[in-house]
Amino acid sequence: MPSLALAFMIGVLDEIWLGLVVALGAAMLFTVLHALRTRWWLWSLALFSFILAYFSFFLLEFMQALDVFIGYQLLGVSLLFLFPDLLLKKDWKANLEWRLPPRIAGALFAACNLLLLLIPLDSTGSAVCYGIYAVFFAAYALAYGESWLGYIPAAALPLAIFFALDALELDAWLPALTTLAVIYLLVGLGIRAREGWAFMLRNSALILGSTVSIAALVTLKETGGWYALVIGLLFIAEMYLRKNGWFEIGAPVLFTAGAFLILRDFDVSSTNYHLLAYSLLWVLADLLAHLTFTNPRPLSLIVRGIGAALTGINFVLIPVLAPASEAAISLRGLHHRIYSVRHGVPPIVFGIHPCGESSAYGHLRARIFQRGCPGSPP
Repeated sequence: MPSLALAFMIGVLDEIWLGLVVALGAAMLFTVLHALRTRWWLWSLALFSFILAYFSFFLLEFMQALDVFIGYQLLGVSLLFLFPDLLLKKDWKANLEWRLPPRIAGALFAACNLLLLLIPLDSTGSAVCYGIYAVFFAAYALAYGESWLGYIPAAALPLAIFFALDALELDAWLPALTTLAVIYLLVGLGIRAREGWAFMLRNSALILGSTVSIAALVTLKETGGWYALVIGLLFIAEMYLRKNGWFEIGAPVLFTAGAFLILRDFDVSSTNYHLLAYSLLWVLADLLAHLTFTNPRPLSLIVRGIGAALTGINFVLIPVLAPASEAAISLRGLHHRIYSVRHGVPPIVFGIHPCGESSAYGHLRARIFQRGCPGSPP
């Protein structure tokens, strides 16, 4: 074995083709020895020798002239090792001495390639590789009946779409990926009888939607707020479908991101309006969940606390910051009314005047705007 390694190194240093021949010869020798007397380490050495020969092939002069994308090279070797699993008996424990080493090697090369393709080296090549991986691993997951393997194609497909759109110079990744997230959820609902696969698709929908919404927020994507609202609705649907209160936090978080982007699209920069919008979203989320969701809400205190904190900050800052518009004051009155409904107490407890504002604050603002509230002193 050391002599074969030395021969390969000398061959590569002298001529690439010579090293390739040595590596191929070693692969065939170890394969024959493994066939005569089954030893997993002999088969592993044969595969390692084949890998050396495989990558040496791409170093030959005529292959270097073709400049084959590294993603294609890793795609090829990973599929070579994993594809036999689709043809042989669908049993993880069958013939482990023969099937486990190539399975491990193929999985490692596929994982490395899936991560490497995230680097924007070649959008077309990345799109092709992710697309092929999506099809292959979907077939692999279905063949073995393992729903957890479905997360791989579910992640590879949106990446294939993203890089394909980038290669075509189309700025449509946000609607395309949001639509794909909705499709994942709808298909998951359609196959609810197959629980594992349904959960996999619906989880993928939420993960993809959240990732797209965060990307839209970080890049300040125009119209991105509306898509974040759609993903927030997916979290609400999933909370009621699974009767699981842990999903409650997703909707107000995404709605807040969506509100920020939408207000930005409309050139609304007033802190008053932003705080009013955010606090209303969190308070409404708490109110609706309180009224309609009968299962445990483990995150209710967090949702309610954030809503209360935003309300308190808003209450303090409205008089301090630039004068708010009448609409802002009316929204503030609505805010207090929502809290009164949530806690089942009359609006006057929160200082609400019949005109929809806090009584003292409403009179003060009315005087500033030189208008009166019904029933208020002149």
